[in-house]
Amino acid sequence: MATVLAPSTAEEIRDLLAHLLAGVTDACEATWRRRIGAIERYPTWKYVRFNWGVALSRSVVDREAIEKAVEIVRAEHPYITDPFPKDVDWLRR
Repeated sequence: MATVLAPSTAEEIRDLLAHLLAGVTDACEATWRRRIGAIERYPTWKYVRFNWGVALSRSVVDREAIEKAVEIVRAEHPYITDPFPKDVDWLRR
C-alpha cells in the first residue's frame, strides 16, 4: 500500500495549491505559484482551526479561484510546521 505524505511546510502547501489550480485551469503550475503569493504561518492561539493562510499578491485576477483552493486544501491540511518568522509582532496582527 502506498504511503501519502501530508504537506507540512509552507512551500509544500503552495505547491499543492498550484497543482490543484493548474489541474482545473489552462494555466501552468509556475504561473499559479506566482499568483498565489506567500504562505503565512499563524499562531494557534489566535487561529485555532488552522495555522496558515495565503498573502495574495495585489494584482491577482484569479483571487476567487485561489480562495476556493485554499478552503479545499485547508480542510484536509490545516496545520504546517514551518518555524515562525522572528520579526513578526503577533499582538499587532
